Amino acid sequence: MNKATIEFLELIHLTPATRVLEISSHADALSLSLAQHLETVGGEFHLQLYPGEHTVPKMNNVKSAEVKDFNSPFRAIAREYSAIVLRDVLDAHKFPDRIVKATYKSLLNATELIIVQKKGSMSIEVMKEFLDSNEFRAANEIDIFEDYHVVVGKKMHMWGNGL
Repeated sequence: MNKATIEFLELIHLTPATRVLEISSHADALSLSLAQHLETVGGEFHLQLYPGEHTVPKMNNVKSAEVKDFNSPFRAIAREYSAIVLRDVLDAHKFPDRIVKATYKSLLNATELIIVQKKGSMSIEVMKEFLDSNEFRAANEIDIFEDYHVVVGKKMHMWGNGL
């Protein structure tokens, strides 16, 4: 595992039975690393796969579902996840604001939305604005990957929408 992947995995706060959702247009080796990381604490890794090429980890703690197209929402239960990773979907989706709103509802309180976008596809300021306008606080860019921006926003208990 390379240094960038290790640093990325440190963004996921592990507790017993942690549940993480990745909403992606390209599940790959990073997805596998997330699944393996969660397996160490008996955690679950869920994938919502938008159109693209995917390598879905074949592990007992992984569940995946396909999303028809970039006009459709992903599916998740309210307050189900300790973290959501949104990978290269925000710039391609017809309704990116709706995607961010849905992630807010799907996260537990005091947890993070992690946006991973290919550099050049969307500016950091736009990603931070999506987070801010949807009640995510402490938006911050973290320089981990050479070809991708990583922006993290926190859902705070009793702030904003309070869900």
